Amino acid sequence: MISDPVAAKHALLAMYAEDMLGGQGSLAPPIDPRCSGEWTLLGHLVAKNALLCGQKLQLGDAAYYGFVAVNKNDATNLIAVVRGTELAVEWLENFEGLLIDRPGIGWVEQGFDSIYGAMSYVALNAAPAAAAQAPAAAAIANVLPAGSTVTVIGHSLGAALASYLMLDLATVPQRSYRVEGSLFACPRAGSQDFVQRVDQAIDAYRVYNYMRDLVPHVPPSLPLPLNFESFPQTTWIQAADAQAVIKNDLECNHHAYCYAAMLDFASVTISPTNLCILKQATP
Repeated sequence: MISDPVAAKHALLAMYAEDMLGGQGSLAPPIDPRCSGEWTLLGHLVAKNALLCGQKLQLGDAAYYGFVAVNKNDATNLIAVVRGTELAVEWLENFEGLLIDRPGIGWVEQGFDSIYGAMSYVALNAAPAAAAQAPAAAAIANVLPAGSTVTVIGHSLGAALASYLMLDLATVPQRSYRVEGSLFACPRAGSQDFVQRVDQAIDAYRVYNYMRDLVPHVPPSLPLPLNFESFPQTTWIQAADAQAVIKNDLECNHHAYCYAAMLDFASVTISPTNLCILKQATP
């Protein structure tokens, strides 16, 4: 049976990042109270929102896409959490991926890269316009203390964006910090050369994909010379190996809370309102 309590905590952080979006559409929401006891908010990630028009991914208005925080008990422990989207299953189900060449990075998915290319980091209490000139990775790198570790966390669409962010952070010249990654329900974000670059550049990372989850299986991997690939350090969770029995439907198979339950059942709480986590699995 699979067990990874640290990864389960990261999956919950990804869920909190998404919940921070709320219904207000704020570019700088307050940190979720479920993680405010351990983390101090430093700033927000802002990017163009993803919209599905027919089967084409387009960009809309600026939107909150995640946050950067530092551990209250360890100033060298930082996180950059990229949120997913509740609509990921719907638009990825019919998504047609297109690879484009990003120099120095490799072939990446065009729609994901368009969102990431518009992403900036806005420090707390700073005007969003002040961050528009610097890419997210460069701005975050400037605030990372020497000897620190930044863990880039993402779920769903956020996992694809997080993979670009952690590679850019890892390839900053003469960096003095460590880059780690923790990704969940990660769609295929690029070709073999891209995933190999990630595998070689990141100090440590883990990817957890649930076999019954639709999202990690798109864009499809086909027997072509240039093709989408999953990351080498991917663990595919089988239902029989999970710590929780998950209701088998599109939403439940994909939800970050269910990923946390499958990795560490003790990290979640079962309630009558949660219809996805059916029970604790037996060894």
